Amino acid sequence: MGWLARLFGRERRDRPAFKAGRRKREAPPVAPPEATDDPDWAWRTLVAWWDRTRSDIPIAGASDEAIEALERRYDIILPPDFRAYLANAVPSCDDIDCEIGTWWPLGRIRNIPEEYPHPVGGAVRDQGRRTLFFLDYSFWCCAWAICCEPGDDWGKVLLISGGDQIVADSFSDFVAAYTSDPWLML
Repeated sequence: MGWLARLFGRERRDRPAFKAGRRKREAPPVAPPEATDDPDWAWRTLVAWWDRTRSDIPIAGASDEAIEALERRYDIILPPDFRAYLANAVPSCDDIDCEIGTWWPLGRIRNIPEEYPHPVGGAVRDQGRRTLFFLDYSFWCCAWAICCEPGDDWGKVLLISGGDQIVADSFSDFVAAYTSDPWLML
C-alpha cells in the first residue's frame, strides 16, 4: 500500500494499462446465486462498498409512491433488484464515489431520450424510452442505464458512450462487477 493510500485509508488498486490491442478483456464478476432470490443483495453490497471505500454517498431511499410515479412516468415495471436499490439506497443528491462514478438521486433518473441527445446503438431497444440512466462516470464521459423494456433485455444494464453495449445481465450483476473493479464496466 502506498503512503498516500495509507494516509487516507484507501485500498490500492492497479489500473489497467491502456495499450491498444494488448489488454485482454476479463469477464466481469457476476452476483452470487443467492442474489437471484434476494432483491436486497445489490443495494446492501453497494452500500457496504461505499462504506469500505469511504465514498460518503448520502443515502436517502425513495418512497413507494415516488418509485411508482417513476414507473408511471415511463410506463415501465422496474426489475426487483433495482426497485429495492431505489427504495433503500438511492442517494439523496448527486455524489461521487471513490471511482468518479456519480450515482443519481431519484429525481435525476431519466430515460435515454430525455438525457442523451445523441443516436444510440443497436443494444438499446425502442430508442431508450424505457431505459433509465442511474449512474454516470467522470462527469458524464459515459453512463450506465437499466433496460425496463419488456422482453429479453429487461433488467440488463447498458453502457452508453457512443459504442453502446450491454455490460451486465442484471443490476445485481452490475453491482458485483462495479464493486470489484469499475474498470471492467467501461
